[in-house]
Amino acid sequence: MVLDNFKSFPRKTRIPLRDGFTTVSGPNGSGKSNLIDALQFVLAVSTSKGMRADRLTDLISELGNKPRCSVALEMVATFDEGGNLVERAVELSRAVRRRKSGAQVRYTLNGNQIRLCDLHDVLRHLGLPTSGQNFVLQNDVIRLTSMGPVPRRQVLDELAGAKEFDHQIALAHKELEDADRLGEDTSLLLEELTKRIGQLKAERDQALKHQELSERKHSLEEDLVVLEVTEAEVAALRGEQEIELASKARQAAEKLADKTETIAASAKAALDELESELSQKGEGERVAAFRAVEALKAKAASLAERAGELSQRASQLERAHPGLVDALAAAEKAHQRAQTLAGDVSKQLSEKLATLETLNKRYEAASASLTKEHKDRFEKADQLRALRKQTELLRAEEAELVVKDRELAERLSRGEERRAMLAASVQEEGGRQEGLKQEAVTASETFRTR
Repeated sequence: MVLDNFKSFPRKTRIPLRDGFTTVSGPNGSGKSNLIDALQFVLAVSTSKGMRADRLTDLISELGNKPRCSVALEMVATFDEGGNLVERAVELSRAVRRRKSGAQVRYTLNGNQIRLCDLHDVLRHLGLPTSGQNFVLQNDVIRLTSMGPVPRRQVLDELAGAKEFDHQIALAHKELEDADRLGEDTSLLLEELTKRIGQLKAERDQALKHQELSERKHSLEEDLVVLEVTEAEVAALRGEQEIELASKARQAAEKLADKTETIAASAKAALDELESELSQKGEGERVAAFRAVEALKAKAASLAERAGELSQRASQLERAHPGLVDALAAAEKAHQRAQTLAGDVSKQLSEKLATLETLNKRYEAASASLTKEHKDRFEKADQLRALRKQTELLRAEEAELVVKDRELAERLSRGEERRAMLAASVQEEGGRQEGLKQEAVTASETFRTR
């Protein structure tokens, strides 16, 4: 153990700790108790009060001129590496520096800074658990022998580590209760999540069915719209054909009328010419000319009748034309309604798809949450099994400690009996010494008398 500016050791001092049993002797005030404080300081097993100091900075020697103190343990530890025992040098140190803001504490392992918890782990690995360090100070033996059996047993339990095991057993029972409570909560949460997932599945199936029916409805509506548009296009095509035929018939009627008028004018001129010739010719020629005139009149009448029929057909087609225009307008309106309906159907389909996507996300989130809960539950079950195993081990250790406690109690009882016997022997020896003194006094007086 190396002390540097610690309490009554202002200079760097090396204290050898031999194998087995080491005794430190010296007069009062030489620093023997400070060595115990140094051990408690470097092993971090006591507070400043336990080292007879109000603050950690009070451990810095007032005889030195440095604002810090340190204590180091230089050890040779044996490690088991694959069945081979290897010895290695290990140096643990703890230092305290005085600052304006307070004390600064630093722990190092082989020159590397570590934390307090790391120091405890290293000590446990080296077989020096902090809970197993026992320091018996001045007057502790006298106080132990003078106290009652119950406090003495408590001290012995603490020295044997039974108190620490009782504390660990209590912690293990508490962790076991917490694990059981957590398991019950997990089971309830799992049941709720299972019910919720069932509801989400039912909602999802209903949404899929509604989507299927909506798609079927939209398909039928689209087919209906396509049929209406097709019928309107066919009607419009027929109307256009009839309009075209009517236009051609009208043009033919107009040409025929013009031709008829021309023929009539020619016939009239020829008739006028014949009449003037008849008025100049004889009877026979007049009869022949009259017949020719009648033939021409009949032909002109026939042509006029044909022109009238054509005009009447053209008028009928003209009267039918506005209806065809209305049919085309109705077809155009039906087409616009079909486009509007298709837009509405597309919008509703988008909304249903968005709803389905939301339901799928909720289902996936619930599934992920359930998977995580299952995983957490399995981990908690593993922890619970580990805690139960640790509890069983602690119970086994507790049984061993109970046996040791009984053995210690028997040893204490035998010690008490031996102490009582020794006290009786001391009293008997005292009585004998008093008798001898009395005999010596009597003999002395007799000798003086003689």
